Amino acid sequence: MDELDVVRRAEDANYLHSRKLLAEASALVQEFVGLYAGLGDMIRRRVKGRTLVAVMAAQALMGCRTDLVLGALAALRGHINDSFFYSRRAIEFCAFASAVSREPKLIDIWKDAGRDRPAYNKYLRTFRSEKLFPEGHRFLKDLQSRFDTASKYAHPSPYAFAGRVATDSRDIELSLTFDYFQVGDQDPSEPVRTMLWLLNTHLMVIFVFEEFLGDAPGKDKDAWVKRREAAIALLTQQQKTWAKVIRGG
Repeated sequence: MDELDVVRRAEDANYLHSRKLLAEASALVQEFVGLYAGLGDMIRRRVKGRTLVAVMAAQALMGCRTDLVLGALAALRGHINDSFFYSRRAIEFCAFASAVSREPKLIDIWKDAGRDRPAYNKYLRTFRSEKLFPEGHRFLKDLQSRFDTASKYAHPSPYAFAGRVATDSRDIELSLTFDYFQVGDQDPSEPVRTMLWLLNTHLMVIFVFEEFLGDAPGKDKDAWVKRREAAIALLTQQQKTWAKVIRGG
């Protein structure tokens, strides 16, 4: 059997096991997908005109929604380390959109980044960490810490090899293996731990995007806030249940 088919079948088996272990995982992810969708609808209705800032925010929001699903799928299929890549990108989408919303003049630098190398260098100089994760912003500073954690797994640091590499040395021979998956007996807390980390990360992302709505009252926003609070309640409930799995109880 080709290795592609071997890995795909193992992914399917891991996914079924994860869904059995985390019965509410799909419902939770779908709740967050619904929050992203509802938030996007309200942002589009609230922003006056089809400004580039609004378009960029909408693109970033859809990117976060997509990376929520891809990150969850990666974790449930046993690709724990790879799941962090999607969380890292979602945090960046969010941070860039927030920076441009605070300083709309930045949109031209972002938009022109693909024009040539000097424009791209200007983009790199402008969108530095202090711009993306400003001091005093509660959620963005927390997200910066999570971004740093996710980056350790996305880059070829020792963290990226954690749970993947095994060695076996006998006499003068050394056997080295590199695993596709980071679930199983080696860490029974997974994928529970990573799913909780992912969902809490996206909750912070959602709070940052909510700032686009401002303080204007409205029935749509009131209904969305109720839905957001319901999703938080469901997540809180599941955290208590899943904590038993992490503890091995």
